Amino acid sequence: MKKGLARSIVEDCLLVSVIIIAIFGLCGVLKPCSSMAADWRITPSITEEGNYDSNYFRSTVNPTSVWGLTITPAVEVEAVTERSKLSLSYKMPYYMYFGTRGATPGSGAINLSSQDYLGQDLSLLAMTRVSNRLTTGMTETFTMTREPAFSDTLSQIVTRNEYWVNRINPFVTYDIGEKGEVKLAYRNEVLNFMDGTASTRNDSSENRGIMTMTYNFNSTNHLDLDNEFWRREYPFNPASPMSAYDSYQIQLIYRHDLSSWLQSRVGGGYQWRYFDQTSGLAPNMATPTYLVGLTGATDRTKVDLSFEHNMVDFTVADAYFTAYRVNGFVQRLFFDNVIRVYGGGYYQLSDYTTSTLETNEWSLRGGVGYSFWKKRMELSVEYNYTQRLSNLPGFGYNDNVIYMRLTSKWDFPKQ
Repeated sequence: MKKGLARSIVEDCLLVSVIIIAIFGLCGVLKPCSSMAADWRITPSITEEGNYDSNYFRSTVNPTSVWGLTITPAVEVEAVTERSKLSLSYKMPYYMYFGTRGATPGSGAINLSSQDYLGQDLSLLAMTRVSNRLTTGMTETFTMTREPAFSDTLSQIVTRNEYWVNRINPFVTYDIGEKGEVKLAYRNEVLNFMDGTASTRNDSSENRGIMTMTYNFNSTNHLDLDNEFWRREYPFNPASPMSAYDSYQIQLIYRHDLSSWLQSRVGGGYQWRYFDQTSGLAPNMATPTYLVGLTGATDRTKVDLSFEHNMVDFTVADAYFTAYRVNGFVQRLFFDNVIRVYGGGYYQLSDYTTSTLETNEWSLRGGVGYSFWKKRMELSVEYNYTQRLSNLPGFGYNDNVIYMRLTSKWDFPKQ
């Protein structure tokens, strides 16, 4: 076995062990928080996915088409007592790729099996009501992937380097009665690349403090004053020096419950960002921020629409920018929830501060799923098209992806 492969397997096993230990540790901590028996729900599942990607490396020229196979065992756990709640989702996808990347000057063709890897996806919420007014808890997400979009919601990175990112967010909420609440939170983020060239391995860490004050006009109208201060740092990398920075953002957000299942929000504010000029080339930035959103869910319908303007938090090579982004997703179940039809997409306009680059990117996806065997299994197919245009050569691309999935789920409720 090659040394690099052995090291990768050992790292994967260590990370899985740490995650499992953390999960059982949190369950042990939460158990004594309530003397009442918990209502448990455990849902294991496994998904087999085949896909075709017409431009896996998102290249402007000479796109590489790839056939892929992904096997994803997963488990969802939820435990609820009178005063506490634990919600856990964990997936461990294994990605396999088939094909050959064309030869480049000075090198031969690359077998795409070198892109195979074991991914991780953890989402955790643990919270308990300490008193009638005070609630404490934490959330955590951990992702190991080659998909750059998980590094930042506005990310424009296209490299397929493997990395992991962990975000942990303890919080405390104080209820001031019918008129509102105050929430204090801290978020720590660590992002670490596992492969790639020196110029694309921009590890980083972020520490963020958050204070949100909510005023309730009545049961359907709410006003949030959100204050966030954070610092992002990058270890020194001579091949790709990055600017550490401090950011402060303040936003006023109005939320209105349009009905029992549909909520709207609109808000705006400002963000200031100050870079350590000794570590990179990025200039200080300041921009207004605003957002508009519509979110809703029933037993058969899901809707999520949003528009925002803000700065990117994480990037590489000091390629910071401000962006306008529109997101949309709609899902509907038909025929006694047997047929699932869904669609969505986004549009993003990015304006870079360290160059004259501007990009326009849009993506559309749609799919249909069919449930059978007492809705324990679902067969689905999905199509995704993405296009990026830019005012400078070498930054645009087109990509077509087709997915076919078979998912099996088992539900074990326990009281």
